[in-house]
Amino acid sequence: ETVATFLNASREEILGTKGTTESINIVAQCVARERLQPGDEVLIGTSEHHANIVPWQQACAATGATLKVIPLRDDCSLDQDAFAQLLSERTKIFAIGHASNALGTLNPVKEMVARAKAAGAITLIDGAQAVAHFPVDVQDLDVDFYAFSGHKLFGPTGIGVLYGRRELLEAMPPYQTGGEMIETVSFEASTWNQLPYKFEAGTPNIAGAIGLATAIEWLNHQDRPALAVHEDALLARATERAHACDSLKIIGTATSKVSVLS
Repeated sequence: ETVATFLNASREEILGTKGTTESINIVAQCVARERLQPGDEVLIGTSEHHANIVPWQQACAATGATLKVIPLRDDCSLDQDAFAQLLSERTKIFAIGHASNALGTLNPVKEMVARAKAAGAITLIDGAQAVAHFPVDVQDLDVDFYAFSGHKLFGPTGIGVLYGRRELLEAMPPYQTGGEMIETVSFEASTWNQLPYKFEAGTPNIAGAIGLATAIEWLNHQDRPALAVHEDALLARATERAHACDSLKIIGTATSKVSVLS
């Protein structure tokens, strides 16, 4: 319930996972492999964390689909013209990072998701590098899936979140079976529990969930606009100092960034 409020979602649309990596794997296994076939395409960005690359590689290898990659401009922002050219009716999955963990580049995810959905694609945002920096509203983003990890949000490791649009979660097969995700079980057949339990097999990470909720509650009590101003000031100061070093080259100079300096 704490996470649902944090993302502006309903409780049933919030799945507990081990982290962003598992969250993306759930979508790759339970959506992509169910829907992809030869001739289909999955579209991602060059600046993705490998957790948002390898699951799609494996899904494409298993289904005969093709992985397409949006190139970067010189400032390490995604080339939006190339994105428009790569996007087509063949694009079945569009998965993009909200912010780059290596470059700090903040992607225009709302606009990109809207264009991908207009083309008929299922959309996913890797929000691991974003949720600690500014509020995220999945309804405003109109995204199908959003993933993040507890440890990037000042919480414990081994706990993460997958937000999924209810109708998609209901249509998906379970990721793992056994334990709390069972409604009824017999030797002849089994039926699945309601959302979100359908995707939470076995004993959940109870301590991790409590720790994540506590971290979110702590963050919610902060002046988040003031935190963002402070982070921006730190990044500007660090960038200024880095520019003064003749032998140092800054990688990633996009206009819109979170507080990462490479």
